[in-house]
Amino acid sequence: MDNSYICALKGAKVDFLVDSHCHVDTDGLIEDERNYIIEQSIKRKIKLMTSPLTWRERQRALSLRSKFSNWIFVSIGSHPLLHEPIEPVVRFIKKHRADIVGIGEVGLDFTPPNNSEDVRKKQIDKFLIFIQLAESTKLPLIVHSRSAGKYVIDILIKNNVKKVVLHSFSGKAKYAAKGVEMVFTSVYPPP
Repeated sequence: MDNSYICALKGAKVDFLVDSHCHVDTDGLIEDERNYIIEQSIKRKIKLMTSPLTWRERQRALSLRSKFSNWIFVSIGSHPLLHEPIEPVVRFIKKHRADIVGIGEVGLDFTPPNNSEDVRKKQIDKFLIFIQLAESTKLPLIVHSRSAGKYVIDILIKNNVKKVVLHSFSGKAKYAAKGVEMVFTSVYPPP
């Protein structure tokens, strides 16, 4: 969601925008491409929120954060479709708590063939671990939701989660509205 119009409606001056879902750390970019994206973002006053997916990307994201501390912000989690041990990710988040601004990309993705009862249960259990971690670290959740909008919103409400960025949400509008009604906060890094 482009937050600039909300700031304008409240009378606030908009000094920058935030891309809350950019994956600038991805292994899919060569360094020249990555540098160009960062350079152009800074030139256009767009701060980047990146959510790395692999161990190498996590390390790269923290390195980019260190180099561009006013422009690149990092959230760490485990994508719902990644099959990786969760405990090392939790330890990594705790170790780098001072360097990250959120827990994510986490959530649910029930896009077929990821919609069997077994897969859904595993994803929900994983999501709940990160919800508890967000609460204990006082960090917002950066949530991925595909074909699982109702489940994501219901779980967030049931767990009284308030600091949430729904950065990928393909649920029905009525579920998104329910999230807005529950005052899910679009949390962005500080200026």
